[in-house]
Amino acid sequence: MIELNTNNTTDIATAITKLSDKDIDQNKNQNFNELKDKNEKTATIDNNFEPKFKKNPNGSINEDINEIFPHTIFTTKFKYFIIILCSMSGFWSAIAAPIYYPSLPKVQETFGISEKIANISVVVYFIFQGIAPSIIAPFADLYGRKPAILVCSLLYIGANVGIALSNNYGLMLFFRCFQATGIAPVIAICAGIVGDITTKANRGGFIGLTTGISLIGQATGALIGGLISSRFGWRAVFWFLSIGCGLTTILSFLFLPETKRTIVGNGSIPSKRLINFSPIWAMPRMKKRLTNDIETLEIDDKENVSTIKKLSSPFSIIILPEISLFLFSASIIFATWSMMLTSISNLLSSKYGYSTLKIGICFLPSGIGGLSGSIASGRLLDIYYKRCKKRYLEDEKSGNNGEKKEFDLFKARLGILWVFGLIGCVSFLIYGWTIGSKKHISIVLISTFFGSFSSISPISSSTTLLVDLFPESISSSASSINLTRCLMAAGFVAGLSSIIDKLGVGGCFTMMSGLCVIGNICFYCDVIYGQRLRSKRE
Repeated sequence: MIELNTNNTTDIATAITKLSDKDIDQNKNQNFNELKDKNEKTATIDNNFEPKFKKNPNGSINEDINEIFPHTIFTTKFKYFIIILCSMSGFWSAIAAPIYYPSLPKVQETFGISEKIANISVVVYFIFQGIAPSIIAPFADLYGRKPAILVCSLLYIGANVGIALSNNYGLMLFFRCFQATGIAPVIAICAGIVGDITTKANRGGFIGLTTGISLIGQATGALIGGLISSRFGWRAVFWFLSIGCGLTTILSFLFLPETKRTIVGNGSIPSKRLINFSPIWAMPRMKKRLTNDIETLEIDDKENVSTIKKLSSPFSIIILPEISLFLFSASIIFATWSMMLTSISNLLSSKYGYSTLKIGICFLPSGIGGLSGSIASGRLLDIYYKRCKKRYLEDEKSGNNGEKKEFDLFKARLGILWVFGLIGCVSFLIYGWTIGSKKHISIVLISTFFGSFSSISPISSSTTLLVDLFPESISSSASSINLTRCLMAAGFVAGLSSIIDKLGVGGCFTMMSGLCVIGNICFYCDVIYGQRLRSKRE
């Protein structure tokens, strides 16, 4: 109790102020705790909402500010629009390699080169496809997602025009390198966009959709390339890529908003730089969403780090032991899948006597399998993550987690991959022995369906985990999976003919299935020890 001296008005005013301040502080703390508790209870239920509390420099929550802002101003429908739009750019990245396969014989004839020399144009594409994102994608973390996608797309368009007009093989190889350098980083940048507009609870499904739409080009590219090449010639393939990517680039310029959270926060902050501007914000319906929630603007944790170190971050991520384990696993599965898709054309032509059109049609099951796998794995990832998060919160509430036990992201993201890994190993094994011994084509096509179905999930899961672990440099971290998978695919595809000559088709894919089993073991090791290794190092 505070005693009042009624003869002194100053004492009365002071006492009232103290009482008011005390009540305000109590109400403020009570409201903050209620909001915090409510958020913890609904964190795994509401996928489109993530609270933002202003933090002190030391990382503690400032209880003087308890306002909650939406994680993003974009509705679920508009999120899907953004994902599909950026995935269309990724599609042109994934389709560029397989769409060229049916044209190889005609390229040999045009330039008068051997088969081995012609295959160099495939290998160099894989090499630059792996290296380029690790060098270029970090610029998206520095200057924004939108300008990075537009610049990459323009470079890709120019390279395709150069290839179509090339009059010698050396010049074609030169533009082929620029083609990969331009478009390959787009997939990693798309992962950055997904990370910006989603929360951990629903990120898996969106990344699965993004990866599926992008990589569907790898499964259907040969069909499209065969149809165009047989009708209009191999140069028309690259005119098709230029026109298609050009239309996508125009759509991206008009409708793709900047999402980098250090630039626009949750999307409500207008971008100050012209390169991040999107004409879509001129529409009255969109303009009213620019509420300028400055509190959602994230500060770059690496603000004082040199630009060179920022650009080299993908390489520093790869060498971490818990990261290299699942990167190897995802890459070896992707390499086996690439070998399967690469070998289909020659094997169906030599063993089954199929025409270019029939061979192209035979790529459809793998394309459908890839899309189905991306959707299924994305949904399962979200369901499994929510289940793990719910169990963690229940254990934390009951005191079973101990004092400082962290939520295990490795288990939540990689825990169900053994199912897809098992399907993949069996599918690749069946594919190798059935197509090698000329069994009924239906068995071969079913195996390609399930092989593609199971190959998308490791890439989606690994990308999602990298985004969760390195939110401050999403595009850079996502490019590390692109680097490892493409370089490994380049190595194995380059040696595919030699391996088949020595081991046979069945022996080749038996060996690769064995490596996939080792990869699954690495996934399991990461599920058990990944979080421990990371926590111990930090």
